[in-house]
Amino acid sequence: MTLPDVDDTLRIEERLYFLRKQVDLYRESLYARHDPPDDLIVRLERAETELDRLERRSSEVDPLDLRIGADRWRIYTTSKAAADAVDAKRRTGGAPPAALIAHETGDPPVETGIDPPVDTGIEVVIDRRMAQVPTSIYHLFRAPEHALITCDLTNRSGRHRRLRVTVVLERYSAPAVETVELPPDGSHTVEALPTLFPDLVQRITELTVATVSILIEDLEGPVVLHRTGPIPLLARSTAPLAVLDPATARWTDLSPYLGAFVTPNEPSVMAFLRTVVDQQPNRRLVGYQMTAVEVEEQVKAVFAALKLRGVAYVDSVVAFNPDEGTGAQRVRLPREALADRMANCIDGTVLFASLLEGMTINPALVIVPKHAFVAWETGFKNGNWRYLETTRIGTSTFTEACQNAETSAAFYEPLAARLNDPARFRRWPLSLLRSAHGITPME
Repeated sequence: MTLPDVDDTLRIEERLYFLRKQVDLYRESLYARHDPPDDLIVRLERAETELDRLERRSSEVDPLDLRIGADRWRIYTTSKAAADAVDAKRRTGGAPPAALIAHETGDPPVETGIDPPVDTGIEVVIDRRMAQVPTSIYHLFRAPEHALITCDLTNRSGRHRRLRVTVVLERYSAPAVETVELPPDGSHTVEALPTLFPDLVQRITELTVATVSILIEDLEGPVVLHRTGPIPLLARSTAPLAVLDPATARWTDLSPYLGAFVTPNEPSVMAFLRTVVDQQPNRRLVGYQMTAVEVEEQVKAVFAALKLRGVAYVDSVVAFNPDEGTGAQRVRLPREALADRMANCIDGTVLFASLLEGMTINPALVIVPKHAFVAWETGFKNGNWRYLETTRIGTSTFTEACQNAETSAAFYEPLAARLNDPARFRRWPLSLLRSAHGITPME
């Protein structure tokens, strides 16, 4: 294996640092204007293209991110050989296993456990699969797509074994239990996702550290292993756009789960539709039982009602997240944004989407780099979308707010296609999130 040149890596990282700051300034200028000058569009496109090139180059130089390393997150392994076998199985795209990287760079692999005092004949490798637990949307996850803990078991004892694996977040979850039958030299991976207790999750208002406990029992013999380890729990109001899988050093896109913050049936949201009705000339909200022009009038009534309520853009909230770069943000629920009369870009997007969904108009959440805005389908399942910038509710007209968002969409949608980077433009229709992804409102 040829290791990357350290100086080359540092030069790329330094260039990325300054380029990201420059791109952020261009993005902010684009998002803030409904009529951005052509030269801004040109500069931003060039900068985004160069940023994409450097990010790809950085990933080639450092394919598994040496700063993360799976060993840092490993809760237990009986041996380096067992860990290497598991890492090799997970390896994709020619990337070397994390243990091999540590070995070849001169750092010995870190083993967070010690061999049991009695040789049980069972090889065990335990990994965290989430760098932190996003408590606001965790209840929507399903294993194996979003396992919290994986236990890789291999029977080296030469006889048939029956094992029971129990994983629990102490105090915060019910136990996840699986019984495994292992023939000689047989292997099995337990993918555990313990169910959190809703009443306790409600109380997590800031970053909290919990203890995860893993118990592996031989149903016909002694305990094979019992290990514990710390794991961060994000505040319930935190909405991470991605979560790190430490075992593969890959990011999992969580942006669809913002749909859980769209709460059309929450009582204060439903009550606010009365104010929306008062802004509608014919004093009716009938969804798609009208022409596209009349559907737009209903959307305009939502805009007018929120302006009348005095909802203002305030980028005032920060989410504390133990991993830099995950794109997490503190999100006010729609009822909170209505009560506080202020919203950041995501607050305003999920609030506006909640009201539209409550009117049986299909909204979409649009995620672009470091920003979000709302869209609506102009007719029933017609696939035509209009866009609206919710941060402009307090300062712009409805037409200007639409122009603002449509300019951003017109820039990032083709750019995402050209760069083959879906993260630069994601449009999530609520109808799709509800039906295909099973993402339901959190309240």
